[in-house]
Amino acid sequence: MRNEPYEDIERGLLTVSALCLLSASAAAQSVVVDGVGADERAALIDASRTAVEQVADVDVDAGFEEEFLLVPLTAEFYLDYEGEGIAVKPVFVYDHIRFNPVVQAVPEADARHLLVRDAEAEQAVLAVFARYGFTKKRDQFVQLDEERSYDFLTQGLEELPERVEIFYEASFERRPVRPMPRMPGASRMLPSSSA
Repeated sequence: MRNEPYEDIERGLLTVSALCLLSASAAAQSVVVDGVGADERAALIDASRTAVEQVADVDVDAGFEEEFLLVPLTAEFYLDYEGEGIAVKPVFVYDHIRFNPVVQAVPEADARHLLVRDAEAEQAVLAVFARYGFTKKRDQFVQLDEERSYDFLTQGLEELPERVEIFYEASFERRPVRPMPRMPGASRMLPSSSA
């Protein structure tokens, strides 16, 4: 037997709690961090939304959507070879807002909406690069070690969320990633002969 009146009250309390958090965030002021304008409201809204979504379904009011851009994160990765390893140029996409997290901690402002970023999803994507030892170089993540690059291509890409699109440069067609054949027994480098 369901206790529907209490479920409605519980849902209403969650809605009121979420609205209080969101309205409190609307009073927050913009700050400047490292010379880049960062809006505390968007960060607080993202944290509040994430917390509320973990315990309840969230319906967003149309008025809220007129002021704030609340869309899921998608990502695009552009892969190319870099020496013996690979380079990946990441692009985070929220609807029409696109930015490279390697060179932009905060995307350019949108005059029409305040972007509510999904910090948790962004960090999950960036953590994959960290696990495979990538470093930042120009506007890319770079892994120069051939074995670690191979591991990323064969395992790391599978760890990425579904909302990631991967684009390969033409060099991948000319030099495809192939598994090394297994050699029976131990293998070692032969000494060079001076013959």
